[in-house]
Amino acid sequence: HGGQKTVKVGEEPFTGKDSETLQHAVDSLSYEGGGTVEVPAGTYEMQDALYLRSGVDITGAGRETRLVRQPGRAVELAEVAGYGHYEVVVQDPEALEPGMGVFITDDVASGFQTTTGTIMHKKGDSIFLDEMLNAEYDPGRGARVLPLFPLICGEYAENCSVSNLNLNGRATDEELMDGCRGAGVYLTCSHRINLVGIEVSDYPGDAVSFQHCTDIAVEGSHVHSNRGRGIHVGSGSVRHILRNNNICENGSEGVLFALRATHSLCEANQVQKNGAAGISVGEQSTNHMIRSNEIHSNRGPGLLFRDARCHGGNSCVVHGNAFRRNCSGFGEADVVVGAGVRDLLFRRNFFYSDLSTAPEAAAARVADGGARIYFFDNTIADQPLSAEHVQDEGGSVAWDEPAQGPEAGPDAAGTDAARHLGVDLPPRWRDAGGEV
Repeated sequence: HGGQKTVKVGEEPFTGKDSETLQHAVDSLSYEGGGTVEVPAGTYEMQDALYLRSGVDITGAGRETRLVRQPGRAVELAEVAGYGHYEVVVQDPEALEPGMGVFITDDVASGFQTTTGTIMHKKGDSIFLDEMLNAEYDPGRGARVLPLFPLICGEYAENCSVSNLNLNGRATDEELMDGCRGAGVYLTCSHRINLVGIEVSDYPGDAVSFQHCTDIAVEGSHVHSNRGRGIHVGSGSVRHILRNNNICENGSEGVLFALRATHSLCEANQVQKNGAAGISVGEQSTNHMIRSNEIHSNRGPGLLFRDARCHGGNSCVVHGNAFRRNCSGFGEADVVVGAGVRDLLFRRNFFYSDLSTAPEAAAARVADGGARIYFFDNTIADQPLSAEHVQDEGGSVAWDEPAQGPEAGPDAAGTDAARHLGVDLPPRWRDAGGEV
């Protein structure tokens, strides 16, 4: 990481208890080459995200260091706002002030089409942002500005950490952020960042989301009671570690591996009582090591490999996990492998039958169109798991250990694993003209 200097919030010149004070401390250390910002116990009212800076570590005193989102209300747009613009005209400018973090959307925008940013200036009915609009927003489609923002945000940040903070989103019935542009902790285009011993709760969206990132670690943290997902590993992220976390009672998936999120270690987590699948693996989301997790009482399947559209969540190892009492709301089995998924190894997992379920109910379901799905040395109710416990729709399940299992986890990532993000490109990928 960066320099060795340490500053403490609460001491001159960082004596406030709000997002502006915290940002001042982080930015001051960044200018000096890095270091550590200590945030003592107390409640810090957040009007905008605390933005990470490369080489600066932020550490609190645990649950007693609370970063709390200030509430607000939605404001409708008065005019059409264009893609690439930095200005929106609103109907009630009095509800918005410079320095506020905001979320801009309409009834059809979703994902990366929404916009997050900070109000930099206000003039009449116009507000001016520090980020360009990612779509066109039309009042005829319900275009609106909401005082909604990540509590911690990393954009193009490297080599830093956040530890021992309690982040509370003060969720109400307002709109949810879907994780592509924001979450309780949101990272994008960032690298080598550790989130350790944090708590994220009551956020109107996902608790933790990282998009287009490499080498992110979330360890020893408690993400619970958020209205969206627990941890959202987003578009193209590579070499991530999720370990020793308690991920529970979130409104949707406990852990979501989205498009082309690859080469993770998901280990020793408690994934329980979430509103959809415990862990969900999606399109091109390959080479995960899912090991030694307790996955139980989720509303959907404990582990879901979603149907492949072109290239599914292939080449994963699922080892030593305990599955129990999942599918309380929907789903056919504790483990569901969707259509067209290939090269999965399920080894030494433990399935615990639910007394309310018929004894012949499947522990796992494997859809048609897959290949090389291996179940080896698993148990159900302390007995060997056998073909009668797995619904094999396409005949793709084998019961021996493969001679060569899938290469999974961060260490299996090659030197070009993040080439799609434009990082970690070895010299041989570039010719004399600089083209990839």
